[in-house]
Amino acid sequence: MSEVQSCPMAKAGNILLFTDGTEFSEGAIRTALTLASRCSSTLFVMGFVYENYERETYLPREVDTESVSQYISSVKERAAALNLDCQLILSYGDAPKEGIVEHVQKNQIDLLVIGRRGYKGLLRIITGEEVASDVIGHVTCKVLVVPKGSTLEGKTVLVGIDGSKHSESAAKEAVEVAKRLKGNLIVLFSIHSEDERKYARYHVDMTANMSKEGGVDAETLIPTGKAYKMIMEAADEKRADMIVVGSYGKSGFKKLLKGSATEKLIEEANCPVLVVNAGE
Repeated sequence: MSEVQSCPMAKAGNILLFTDGTEFSEGAIRTALTLASRCSSTLFVMGFVYENYERETYLPREVDTESVSQYISSVKERAAALNLDCQLILSYGDAPKEGIVEHVQKNQIDLLVIGRRGYKGLLRIITGEEVASDVIGHVTCKVLVVPKGSTLEGKTVLVGIDGSKHSESAAKEAVEVAKRLKGNLIVLFSIHSEDERKYARYHVDMTANMSKEGGVDAETLIPTGKAYKMIMEAADEKRADMIVVGSYGKSGFKKLLKGSATEKLIEEANCPVLVVNAGE
């Protein structure tokens, strides 16, 4: 297998792609197909039919079902062209969360891939029903949030850590991804004051040493400021191809995911954001 085609993740046997049928899902579709091909994964493609008849924007079930079925079938055709094992899932309800969590468990999913800023996609979910935080809080698999125009062709991975067990899991995943891609790793620990620098230095050095043992060069950054802002700025400056974070931060990532901090990170990052659960 060539370097370009190498699988970037140690565990990606089953991948679930949640797509809403809009143009904003294209980055997620392309990424899921690429990963499934590189990792020889089984790809599950999930479409969702809303059944809340009180909202005028929703079509009748039979019409919406046909539309969603056609769309996810078109993704399966793209998967077939790559000789991928692809299975379709059609879920119904008032919100996607329960269906996503159910099928992650039922199909032993290793990686959930979700697009960003769709009509019924992640932006609406986060700002409205807060489903994204509930999904990440209830699944043990990794979750990859992908902007429309993103690809995974590059080799620069940025991991944001904070000393928690969840960021340790993120650090291990980021090292593994960089190692498999024969790429570079950037380790970032943002602080609020100089009093925290020694603590931050200990953790970034520990991650850098782990990376070095895996044969990957690591650059360490300890900026002062809000974590999401520092991560986004560094990702843009260093042209990172992926941001990796833990599912819960030291101050409670689950709580942050329901507020503006993590919402901004996921919304504004120009590259995919991989959320890693400490149970991985």
